[in-house]
Amino acid sequence: MAIRRTARWGLRAACVLLMVLVSPVGADELTEIVVVAHPDVPVDTISPQELRRIYLGKSTRWSGGLAIRPVMLAIDRPYRRFIVRALEHTEDGFEVYWKRMVFTGKGRPPRTFATPDELAFYVRMTPGAIGYLPREADRTDLKVVHVR
Repeated sequence: MAIRRTARWGLRAACVLLMVLVSPVGADELTEIVVVAHPDVPVDTISPQELRRIYLGKSTRWSGGLAIRPVMLAIDRPYRRFIVRALEHTEDGFEVYWKRMVFTGKGRPPRTFATPDELAFYVRMTPGAIGYLPREADRTDLKVVHVR
């Protein structure tokens, strides 16, 4: 009985992995997102690896000591898929990762917002905040951070 459950779980995991590998991020998804930060954030460019470290809670301070406050959109659109794929996790894997981190007391997940306007307002008002927005969203008083 336990072997059968393990085999089913393994098959499901293999199917999920196959779906992730077969469904690449389209160019449209990459160009419709803009990474933004509070104007006091001391970077203009960030590597994909550093962005990943920030959203996984492994980088917690900007140079100079300012706390990093990552935020993300809660909506299930290309925006969320983009950030999850940029982190090399499935959406479920990202949630499980953060549940484990919270349970063990090692961190808190990025704060989520229902709308781009709410996220932009938070980033504007919170020193150290970093997030992402649809390209067409209002970015007034926000720093655009280039991912390279």
